[in-house]
Amino acid sequence: MIGSIGPVSTILLAYVFLGERMSPEQIAGSILVLIGVLMISLKKRA
Repeated sequence: MIGSIGPVSTILLAYVFLGERMSPEQIAGSILVLIGVLMISLKKRA
């Protein structure tokens, strides 16, 4: 689960520390990744 959040955190850290812009596609993709990780982690618990 933590490994799946790596790309999302990289995008956020680049935005915060390097001043890079986040496109709507990146935001949408990040949300989809987080939803996917959440669904997988909830499925494993059940």
